[in-house]
Amino acid sequence: MIPENILKLLPPHVALAAENAARTNEAEEIRLRLEGRSTVVLFGGEEVDMGAEVSEKDMSETLLRICGGSLHSYGECIAGGWIPLPGGARVGVCGRALVSPDGRRIEGVSRISSMNFRIPRSVSGIGREICRYLALHGYCDGVLICSPPGVGKTTLLRDVAAALSKPPHNRRVAVVDSRSELWRDDMFRSSLADRLDRYPRGVGIEIATRTMSPHFIVCDELAPSDAEAVLCAQNSGVPLIASAHARSAEEALCRMDVRMLVSNGVFRCIVTLKRNGNRMTFDFTECGSGDNGVEKWAGSKLSV
Repeated sequence: MIPENILKLLPPHVALAAENAARTNEAEEIRLRLEGRSTVVLFGGEEVDMGAEVSEKDMSETLLRICGGSLHSYGECIAGGWIPLPGGARVGVCGRALVSPDGRRIEGVSRISSMNFRIPRSVSGIGREICRYLALHGYCDGVLICSPPGVGKTTLLRDVAAALSKPPHNRRVAVVDSRSELWRDDMFRSSLADRLDRYPRGVGIEIATRTMSPHFIVCDELAPSDAEAVLCAQNSGVPLIASAHARSAEEALCRMDVRMLVSNGVFRCIVTLKRNGNRMTFDFTECGSGDNGVEKWAGSKLSV
């Protein structure tokens, strides 16, 4: 069960092997490795070896198909390690980096050795408890969603943004979709959401605050360089819902940027997401009091 638009991008023998590997379950990722094991990651975390070899020619031709025949148009994205696909999908790429003379920037990538096709899922309802929390607090608080990579932060964040922008909440939500993976048309149809597609997070947050009068701003994978723009938005009265890589609220607060944003009231709640197979568990941690600036929210453990 792999989307047809993804299968068309793969080498024919890999597409057939991927379909066979995912015949009984949904695929979350398709991983191509040059001179390595190419696999399909199924929903729930099981990784299945496709048994399909991938050559340098396969990699080059696949990259060209992904970029619509124009590698130059996607040079900056490739250097950043990702290529967006329609419908919120994304391809992670890595290979041999071409580094700037000062050693600070990756200017290009040659000999692509691995690709990771991340397949988004439209899941409705998993964000309802976060929306309930926001409603109980008058839609005035910001929330940070944390988990290790690959657990489902983006899927959860997408559902929260879509749910908030529809009845019964009807909030204006600015979605700063810097990697073109948060927005899915089927999730945001007939919503009050506005999309800032491929804007750098800090720039997108600033523009959304100044021009769109949102009730909430949503963005994925907050970076330390975004902290100043986030603070400006907070000072303008616009709460932020964002995600970050961390296994717990305590680990998130070890990051200087997160701790600074929490201490300035940007995030009132940190939601830690964990998954065991198909089961998701959420821990809500309120910030601002107690040891280390955090305090557990009563009845914090929730599962879907």
